Amino acid sequence: MKKLVLEKQKELEEINKSTHIHVDTQTARHILITSLEFGDVDISGLFSNMEDQILKAKELALSRKGILDKVEKLKHASVEESWLHEYEKKKNTIFVPIYLNVYDLHPINGSINWLDLSLYHFGIQAVHGIEYEFGGHDSPSTGIFKGEPRECPGLTLRKLILIGRTDLGPHEVHKFMEELSKSYTGTSYNLITKNCNHFYNDVSLRLTGKRIPRWLNRLAKIGEQLLLDALTKSNLNFGKIL
Repeated sequence: MKKLVLEKQKELEEINKSTHIHVDTQTARHILITSLEFGDVDISGLFSNMEDQILKAKELALSRKGILDKVEKLKHASVEESWLHEYEKKKNTIFVPIYLNVYDLHPINGSINWLDLSLYHFGIQAVHGIEYEFGGHDSPSTGIFKGEPRECPGLTLRKLILIGRTDLGPHEVHKFMEELSKSYTGTSYNLITKNCNHFYNDVSLRLTGKRIPRWLNRLAKIGEQLLLDALTKSNLNFGKIL
């Protein structure tokens, strides 16, 4: 009989839950179990009383069915409207391609032909007609440079590599670059620990969610030091400082 009483209690709880009737089920169950354990209750009377409660709960559930159905429809309509809003938002979003511009270090290659290497320099063409690069100098100001895309002074463009796409606009990209410039200063540049590859990866991750290919890291690490030396000797500039 005790088992039947507990099953009836569970049935009552499920009905109340389905009809959104708030009842302190934990307290009610605790009182019921305590009474059953100490045997100070008429189990048959309790069983009959619970059946009456279940009958009343079912009647209440039936009377509230129309209201609950409307609530569920409104809930589903709200979810659908939210989904449609997100869909329209994504559909109308303009995704701009992000390229890594690959330059042939041909002027420099002439002095290292004995190595039998082809060296390259890279620039990340972020968005909206601007190319960004990172290089070292003796000033604590930013080491991030920007300029016209695919026009690095004295170098020949070899190819464009599509990294991914971004939905950030010009203002958002510029704001991100300003934040990034605080950590990428001219004096922070290091060929091993903080070079242009680290910069390209940070930019690419933020704009596209992807890293630049690993094979590019190996090529750029060799080429960028030679480029910096060449630019220093020839007094060339990457472009306008950010």
